[in-house]
Amino acid sequence: MAHYNNPLNRLIELCHQQSQTPNELLAHLFARCANEIRPDKDELLRETFLEPARDTCTYVILFNDCFASLPIRQETLNQLNDIWSTWERQQLTYEQLWRKKHYHADQEYCFNKIWDAVGKYNGRQYQIGVLFDTAHKDMMEKTRTKEKITTCLNEYCDRANDKQKYLNLLIEMQRQLERSVINQIQIPPELKQLVPLVERLIPFSQSNAWLRFYLKRVQEQDPDAEQSHNTDEHWDGSLIDETPNRIAAAVITADAQPVPINTNYTCMEILTRAIKVLDLFQRELQTVCVQWNTIPILQLLNLFPNLQFAETDIHLLKAFIEATAVPYLLAILNFWKQRSYLQHVCHGIKNLLNYLKVSLDENPGVVIESLDGLLTINEQTLGQACYDCYQRYITTCADKYKPQSLTLWSHYSVSRDVIDFLHKISATEMVNLLEAVNDWDDTLISTRT
Repeated sequence: MAHYNNPLNRLIELCHQQSQTPNELLAHLFARCANEIRPDKDELLRETFLEPARDTCTYVILFNDCFASLPIRQETLNQLNDIWSTWERQQLTYEQLWRKKHYHADQEYCFNKIWDAVGKYNGRQYQIGVLFDTAHKDMMEKTRTKEKITTCLNEYCDRANDKQKYLNLLIEMQRQLERSVINQIQIPPELKQLVPLVERLIPFSQSNAWLRFYLKRVQEQDPDAEQSHNTDEHWDGSLIDETPNRIAAAVITADAQPVPINTNYTCMEILTRAIKVLDLFQRELQTVCVQWNTIPILQLLNLFPNLQFAETDIHLLKAFIEATAVPYLLAILNFWKQRSYLQHVCHGIKNLLNYLKVSLDENPGVVIESLDGLLTINEQTLGQACYDCYQRYITTCADKYKPQSLTLWSHYSVSRDVIDFLHKISATEMVNLLEAVNDWDDTLISTRT
């Protein structure tokens, strides 16, 4: 249609030019030419779905006024309605969803305009986009299920004796997602059996605290358990909460090494045991969240031993943590992460004030009390006491002084031995020391001296 010499295109131009003065001959020629158009299903699909554009024959037929009273418009709308009905019955494929998702703006506009006209003409009660959205949602649910199962198999069932069977089913499922009609794809029964276990485990899959907890429980197993894994008969189910079957997790931290596993266990058995360990983890997490203020902070630190990931873990596990406890847990973990630095700040301020014999502000007693309180915190300190001491330090020091000042004060603690030495020597001794250094033969200086 875009070609200028296209006869139909020339007739359309003439019809527009003669719109005010009807010409029977022109109308007759245009009708005869339009009646010769015989679009087939493939052509309609290409022009309305695969490559929708304004200059296609179908678009012109549907939206140019010259075709308003001609049978070709009704025939085109009816054929497009048949395509719509086919999509309703058979649903859509991944390739079709992918193509529509990657339309550019003008293609999206043309597609919506064409199919809105089809829906209106045929009295459809919903837009075509609903059909695509429904299929896309179905596809994404099946894709997410496949990905969750894959994640758990790789993290927990690295050497299970039937892992490959499940991987083969997942590969076949992926093949169907890419080639088959979406609503005809069924999750195999073997994979469906894993879904309840996977849904429990997957929210924790990115949690460093959970993975370390899991591996720790695995490694606490009896040293002779490796030999006892030869048959299921040796497995003591009563010990599952304390000594689950050893498996290798996909995410291993620097100080957590993979644990050998026995290949006589199935994926179902391993994931079931992982769930029981997860139950134990959630109970401990709940205990810490509810009783954080009355228990030693050691229990919190044991649950989140890698402080580098502690804040991320808290946010990942928010759905399983008492909401009111979150800010307190974060504060305590943040303090312990900075504990060494904060202790140096406290000691440094006290050292400096002692050397200079001055007051830091108008309430030196309050400042010193907050510093002393922070220095008393250890692993056995109760959560509430730790939080209160840390907040007093923030109020009296961290919020009042610049970070550069705090860092400088920390150096008065880190370099205390040097500062004490320099503070004790007299002016004469300092001059002698400088002269000795200046007179020192550079050739005698070494790393030892």
